[in-house]
Amino acid sequence: MGMLGNRLRLRALLVAEDNTGISGSIVYADRFSWSSDTPEVALVRDSGWVTSVGPGTATITVESAGLTGTTTLTVEDAARIAWSLPLGLDAHANAGLTLGHDGTAYVGTGSELLALDPSGDLRWAVPAQGGVQSAPAIASDGTIYFTAVAGPDGSSLTAVSSSGTVLWEVPSRGSVVASPTIGENGTIYFATTDTALYAISPDGEQLWHYRTEHGVLFSSPSIAEDGTLYFGDRRGRLHALHPDGTERWIRDVSNDITGSPSIAEDGTIYVTSMGGRLHAFTPEGDELWAVELADKISSSPSIGADGTIYVGARGVHAVSPDGILLWTAAAETSVVATPILGGDGSIYVGGLNGRAYALNPDGSLKWDYLMELISGSPVIAFDGKIIFSSYADTVYAFEETGSTNGGWADAVWPTARGNRANHGRAGGR
Repeated sequence: MGMLGNRLRLRALLVAEDNTGISGSIVYADRFSWSSDTPEVALVRDSGWVTSVGPGTATITVESAGLTGTTTLTVEDAARIAWSLPLGLDAHANAGLTLGHDGTAYVGTGSELLALDPSGDLRWAVPAQGGVQSAPAIASDGTIYFTAVAGPDGSSLTAVSSSGTVLWEVPSRGSVVASPTIGENGTIYFATTDTALYAISPDGEQLWHYRTEHGVLFSSPSIAEDGTLYFGDRRGRLHALHPDGTERWIRDVSNDITGSPSIAEDGTIYVTSMGGRLHAFTPEGDELWAVELADKISSSPSIGADGTIYVGARGVHAVSPDGILLWTAAAETSVVATPILGGDGSIYVGGLNGRAYALNPDGSLKWDYLMELISGSPVIAFDGKIIFSSYADTVYAFEETGSTNGGWADAVWPTARGNRANHGRAGGR
């Protein structure tokens, strides 16, 4: 399944009467010719790449050594690109996206922090020497906080006004690979690979720092309603701190924690580990359950309105609040960023195979799109557009058409008269 603009590479194999392979279209592309009977629906090149152009049905034909094979592709317009913004080859979007209170989308690149209006136009850009390292965080007054490389041995936390004016910059030791977190009183928290969690006031003063025992920090802290901060370290320990930075408790989950914990309405803390498990803890630090989902997990969990927990790993996994695996989807790719949930229960993620996925609440595919390498979680704009940033050089905003069953149909080649071709599925697996 896919959407307009998606691509699929079809493959054909020419075989002899005794079923011995003679040549394949991937290796011997010049021996095969391709055509589409409805180019306004699907265009095809000689290499076998098919691009969906419009909704409808097209028959694709391949010819080799006087033999032919055909297959039918159906394209439905489930979603389309509303706008896209090329960033330039030297401005990779490697830090993810954050949506502001006024609908502005902020994206960090290898050289700048960009502010994009809801139509995709650039509002302003702030230079970030060394590159923005994580998705920015936005305070209630509109101030944007982001981390950037500040030299070979350090990083910095920078505060920027909503108009793009740099307010202050605080240096830190170690690199920062996770987004800052903002408390209700405006305090900014950020973790470093130098084993420290820092608390910074809105005017840029350090309030306190907490240092772990040799535990490098790769995740953002999460804050409970009572102000408790939860975060994990690379030694496999989940930490709980009081709002003043003093230790409340530490629990061991045995494997590295690189994703941020998520906190349910009842206070349950969900955290993933590189051991491939999703863990559930009470606010007091008692482990309720752990469920094994994959070889390793680096994404943070997302929690749905009904309490279902969604985790990215080898595909997307849905887990009930009592620790039962409900379904797994998009298992053909690794998902390292946090799944994002829409108001209708849809799940949006990017895979390391370069595909943007939209899933229905039951895990079935809503649509997908072949992009470049996707750098982080998408954001959902106020007008419903889903915005992804690609590591290559472009930000895409997708607009759904309301169809939940759109996309490419499966394409299966027949075997006939000594000619056969491999079956393919749209999207170019």
